[in-house]
Amino acid sequence: MPQTLNQLSQLDFQNNLVLNALNKDDKSASVYDLSGGYNVIDFLVTRGAPARSIDGMDGVFYKPIMGSSTPTAQIASTSLSGANLVIVFTDPSFDKFRLKEVIGDGTANMNLGRVIAKASGTVTIEPAAGVTLNTTTTFLPGAFAVSMFTASGSRFSSGMESLYEYPKYIRNQTSITRESLSLARRDMSKTWVEYAGGMWYTAQEPLTVKRFARHLERKAIWSKLGNTTSALEGDISYSMGLRESILDSERGGVYMPLSSTMTQGQFESWIARIADRQNSAKYKITLGVGRGFLSWVQSFTTPFIQFAGRTNTFGGESVEGLDVYNYSINGISVDLVMIPFFNDRDMFPGISSIGGLGNFTRMQYTAIALDTNMYESVDGKMLPAMEKLYFGNEEVIYGYIPGLIGSTLTGSNTLRTGNILATNDKDGVTMEIYSDCAYDFMSYRMGWAEVVA
Repeated sequence: MPQTLNQLSQLDFQNNLVLNALNKDDKSASVYDLSGGYNVIDFLVTRGAPARSIDGMDGVFYKPIMGSSTPTAQIASTSLSGANLVIVFTDPSFDKFRLKEVIGDGTANMNLGRVIAKASGTVTIEPAAGVTLNTTTTFLPGAFAVSMFTASGSRFSSGMESLYEYPKYIRNQTSITRESLSLARRDMSKTWVEYAGGMWYTAQEPLTVKRFARHLERKAIWSKLGNTTSALEGDISYSMGLRESILDSERGGVYMPLSSTMTQGQFESWIARIADRQNSAKYKITLGVGRGFLSWVQSFTTPFIQFAGRTNTFGGESVEGLDVYNYSINGISVDLVMIPFFNDRDMFPGISSIGGLGNFTRMQYTAIALDTNMYESVDGKMLPAMEKLYFGNEEVIYGYIPGLIGSTLTGSNTLRTGNILATNDKDGVTMEIYSDCAYDFMSYRMGWAEVVA
């Protein structure tokens, strides 16, 4: 037979191999996963309380809350009326103090006065025992008047004005998150890369599930409550995420915006304000952090770690090098947990404009103080501080639409052909994942810290 094209060549041997496409690449079959870890929030939420079903219209649900039973009002001005003091509050509608109630001014001396007259936005108090009222050292403008106790006459005293307490409902709603995957029959071709010993198309289902899980995680953090009307699919529901719940005026926690490098004093003040919202001598906080925030906290402990092993001066034998994940001070124990998506430089590449913070992205200097404990209800029941709720009887709906080919959707043995009843005439199959859920946070004992520039 005649010579084939490029059969003879004076080129270097390796060049002719390439010219004739005879070289064989060394291609590994297993694919490296560079996406990083996600779904820490979902784990922490569902660890404390299992996801539960709700059935309110359009996925809307309400929870009643009550705050402190102690009236408090900020003082705007005062004036003397004989030995008595007339107090005017900054809120002209405040009228929660009652006659015969003793109120204090919150100073180191805790000056006390007994209410003898009141109207909307003002009270008149008489001196309690051992107190002389004046406008220069007692109940100063800017201070807060607070109810202390009641004091009634020694003989034939009358009762107190009734003070009623009511809860208030706060609102959240589930919202729909979906993911889809369609594969044609011709997509099921042999590939160099493999998944679990099979062709690469079999990896598309588990990768779609991971993508769906990442969507839920981001929604749990950053979604803001509300509804919009869209040209695409009409009404769109959005749930209240963790950040908005912490900033909320009614259920919210302690927010710390940072416009410079965080100091040890700022950090300890922030966790103290969170701990002070729980009436407990010792308090444990779970702090989800990015790598930049962790470096700040660890810089506070570095001067105290001077020896190896169990003899080091901060953290004992559990500390490896300078890698501290527990911080304890003033009766507060802080467990530091890395939140992987804060460190996702592909998703959050922005660098802070604040000098000295260029080692990490702005998002890596973020921290969330999560409340993994329970609240006690007024009638003694235990209620979770955070929980996952879903509309209807299924947390996640996971199914497929077969065409001329179908699927059993069983892990790696996926999207295979079979004798099934086709639902359409396409030579392909579609997988659908659906969840109508919300992550609901009662954030009064939580906190959010972030760099804001």
